[in-house]
Amino acid sequence: MELMQANKQWNSRPPDENYPTIDALYSATKAYREKAVEREKVSLDTLRTEAIDGDVQIVGKGNIPARLSNWGFGQLAKYAGAPVGYLQMLPATLAVQNVNHGLAQRAKDTVVNLLFQTNGIANNYLLRAFTSDIYSRIWNHEVAERLQDFASQGWQAATPTFNQLGGDKQGLTGLWCSDHDMFAFVCSQNTVAESGNADGLKRGVIVDNSTVGASKLRMMRFLYRGMCGN
Repeated sequence: MELMQANKQWNSRPPDENYPTIDALYSATKAYREKAVEREKVSLDTLRTEAIDGDVQIVGKGNIPARLSNWGFGQLAKYAGAPVGYLQMLPATLAVQNVNHGLAQRAKDTVVNLLFQTNGIANNYLLRAFTSDIYSRIWNHEVAERLQDFASQGWQAATPTFNQLGGDKQGLTGLWCSDHDMFAFVCSQNTVAESGNADGLKRGVIVDNSTVGASKLRMMRFLYRGMCGN
């Protein structure tokens, strides 16, 4: 991780993935956890895909289909040994043939953990992640909860201090969460370290995490003078 990650988030992320406060981030990630369902040590050879309503869906031994998130579909494609970009261009009927053929060739003795999300409707599932059976999941709400401890000590979501964000990005903070990752940039305005600069240096922390295997939990601490919103 490097310090320019915060600027990249502001420039590349859609506004609907942004959260105004640490408490708002925690509430959203906690709500997701409460709707998540894990299935551990599932034999890959018990899974298949079917074309349902023009969509590729995953089906297990219970014959209950589940839709796939973009990230989950990409992980499934890797297990099947098929290029995800190629599969996404195919009609669902052809894509499932490719995936099922790949799984049949590669699934023997392979065990995975599955992460589903429900929406309160019976037998309505979205498969968010395929991970190995040794994968240890750290939930985003667990990270956000630790950030709440920071907030109790005066830390807050970071915002640019010069070259302010404009357009639809105006007012965005350094708190982001998507279907596959979480990024948090928080700062302390209360403590200023002495330095050669007349304004002094403030404390900052960047944390990122993924509940679906996109990355490991990482944290970086640093001192900074200002944050650019360009």
